[in-house]
Amino acid sequence: MNTNELKSTVKNLRKFKRTLEELQTEIASLEDQIKAQMGNCEEITTGEYKITYIRVKSSRLDSAALKKELPGIAQRYTIPTEYRRFAIV
Repeated sequence: MNTNELKSTVKNLRKFKRTLEELQTEIASLEDQIKAQMGNCEEITTGEYKITYIRVKSSRLDSAALKKELPGIAQRYTIPTEYRRFAIV
């Protein structure tokens, strides 16, 4: 791939990413409108659509606290990973 092709490809990628960000913002806005209309209801059926907005509980490990209070155990169960980070700046 020559420099002009690469520049054009990067330009297209950045354009599509901006479009995606705009669409994600619009999607979030529409979802917020639906949630506001639902109020405290967890489930609503409207026509062919069933909409749910339910509370989900989860438990997560506080790795920062574990590293602080039991650093040896935290290190023993920490798995190193490696990956390549792609970025255009």
